[in-house]
Amino acid sequence: MPVPAFEDNYIWLVSDRHNAVLVDPGDAAPIEAYLTKRGWRLTAILLTHHHHDHVGGVAKLLISQSADGYIPVIGPAGEAIEHLTRRVKQGDHVSNRESGAGMLGCRRTGAYRRT
Repeated sequence: MPVPAFEDNYIWLVSDRHNAVLVDPGDAAPIEAYLTKRGWRLTAILLTHHHHDHVGGVAKLLISQSADGYIPVIGPAGEAIEHLTRRVKQGDHVSNRESGAGMLGCRRTGAYRRT
């Protein structure tokens, strides 16, 4: 589900209607409101790269949403990203237990220029 963020972007959320996994939460506020309104629990955060509009909300979400316990933060090896609990690379797999979103495969796409 896309959650509007900033003026021209979205934060992607995958949910089973009880638990939620976020992809690139650049801003915590819209996610906190979305989860609270629905009564969903944040179970994992997936990051694609280090740009602030993709990682800017992670620290606040870890504080505000971790009352239920540990929230894994999974992201690319080789990038300087704070709060990662697991660094993944091409060909790695992330289990349902780690992600809360089923088995995920990791693939480098090269869609962004490294800055």
